Amino acid sequence: MTSPEFSGVFRKLRELFGLREEKPPIVDRPTDLELPWAPGAENTIQDMLDSLGFPWRASCQELIDRFGLVRHPAYDWEQSPIMPCPLALDGLLYPMSPQIFRTPSRNQVPLWFSGNVWIKKDPLANLRHAHRRITELLGPAPIGVRNNTVSSIWRAGPARISLTVWPPKRQPSEWNRNIPAHERDRRLETACSIYIEPGYRRPMSVQEREWLRRFTPLDEVRGVVPASTLDALWASAPDDYSQDFVCLPPLDQDNFLGRIGLSSEHEALIVCARQLHIIPVERIVALRLQKLRPAKGGGGASLSLIFQTSAGAERESGISGSFGDMDALDDLASHLSKTLNRPLRIPEPQYDC
Repeated sequence: MTSPEFSGVFRKLRELFGLREEKPPIVDRPTDLELPWAPGAENTIQDMLDSLGFPWRASCQELIDRFGLVRHPAYDWEQSPIMPCPLALDGLLYPMSPQIFRTPSRNQVPLWFSGNVWIKKDPLANLRHAHRRITELLGPAPIGVRNNTVSSIWRAGPARISLTVWPPKRQPSEWNRNIPAHERDRRLETACSIYIEPGYRRPMSVQEREWLRRFTPLDEVRGVVPASTLDALWASAPDDYSQDFVCLPPLDQDNFLGRIGLSSEHEALIVCARQLHIIPVERIVALRLQKLRPAKGGGGASLSLIFQTSAGAERESGISGSFGDMDALDDLASHLSKTLNRPLRIPEPQYDC
């Protein structure tokens, strides 16, 4: 792999001697560039972001306090424009901004940051322009066709950086070009989207670590394929918007993988599918068991908890699911309700449409 230092030297030599730069080939179904990382240790992408001063650990509110809050001129959603760009990425149509508009709480750390690069009305030129800068930082990732897109992806465990364009020639004939944002700024049709997903999860507190050490399993998590090893759990990127109870896993305990359970004194509910959730029982308001009758789908059930956020609002987070069996979660729901002394809400069954 070409190091970022050598990539920068080669670029400067090309500029000095007026040499034409070779364009990376476009391949079919490219692989991601897997970068070095280790559970509980260094992570190439996170380390790079730290070296540039990219504020990927800051909460949405901290970012708003630092960079302000405005409406995006094209997408008309709230954004906090990070200026100047820590990546020194030129050609940005608008400043890089964290995911704020889809975060349920301003106290949470955004799952991703995004921007659009545009230098000319040529999506591949825009992609290659952004690709050169990320290559200088992380080395060259393959560029290639994925369905109706052309993209390039760098990955290090739970962290990922992706560049994507949607060339008009690759879109289906019925593709709707009248996207409101594109009406406001036609450059977005051919711009290269850049997404930075740092894979942030907060470290466990001393109390949470003690609760996990005293984990007592009750049932397997159903409805998803859980992480089966600690390495897989560490590598699993956060993919939901309920970060209230998501923690970084430990390095020396794995009896909670794929399971639902309690701490020994019933002070915390612990759920681990693709992320480790440690929920203080005092924050749980109720449990909810929704049953689904077979219809277009095969039916089943879902068990979730209603919890109170730090701001006092109530939100819902899934615990387990069942496909095809409406009664599979009854015993678990009843046991948790009695053990935690929290009401179990069972609304009328719905049809699985």
